[in-house]
Amino acid sequence: MKIALPLIRGYVLFVGLSFLGGQLFFGYFEWSASVGGLCGVLAAVFTGGFATRTRLARIITIGLCVVALVAVGFNAYQYYAHYNTPGNYYAWFMIGPYCAGLALLIGYLIGQDSAHDAA
Repeated sequence: MKIALPLIRGYVLFVGLSFLGGQLFFGYFEWSASVGGLCGVLAAVFTGGFATRTRLARIITIGLCVVALVAVGFNAYQYYAHYNTPGNYYAWFMIGPYCAGLALLIGYLIGQDSAHDAA
């Protein structure tokens, strides 16, 4: 996990920033995309140091990951409900690994919590 964690954090950070930057590029604003991107960015940053300090910090970071996953789900719903055109897709080639990365960060943080409880 020592090699995979920085890669996962980097990808989550990149896609989270893409959620935020994409709104500026395309000139639209959606709450779900903003929340999904911001929570993903914060989760990626916090997993580096903040989340390893205390149990509360790990719980906060897990909460950020969960909120990001829910926001991405809601954003996908909005996308397909409002932009229903032939050939339309939601860039799942980027969003799928983003969701997987958030889930892996949750697993890592739960594992850290278990390791601290056992010690």
